[in-house]
Amino acid sequence: MSEFCSINILCESPNGKIYTCDSCAEKVVFCYKNITQSMCKKYFNKFSKNVFNLNPKAFFKDFPFEKRIHIRTEWNALFYSFTKKEILEIQILLKQADFKLNLFDRYALYLN
Repeated sequence: MSEFCSINILCESPNGKIYTCDSCAEKVVFCYKNITQSMCKKYFNKFSKNVFNLNPKAFFKDFPFEKRIHIRTEWNALFYSFTKKEILEIQILLKQADFKLNLFDRYALYLN
């Protein structure tokens, strides 16, 4: 981010935050605990859909010895690993961020 960034927080929780920046070319920043990843809206939507499609309850029932769900990123060798509680918190964050991003997009279409 440049020193002239104008951050627009989409949503926030005790452990995470999702925001955009007016001057960073349509990037969405996902922050959760020690993870910070800037991504284009297209990848953010893909990431969000992947997380929404997770069913932590079923996963941990099928794999009782696993402590974390592993989510592949756009880089094949990089995975995020989250506990059931973390996944649920992230799903809430992503749902709020998706809602606001879609609202902003519709509003921008209306203005144009």
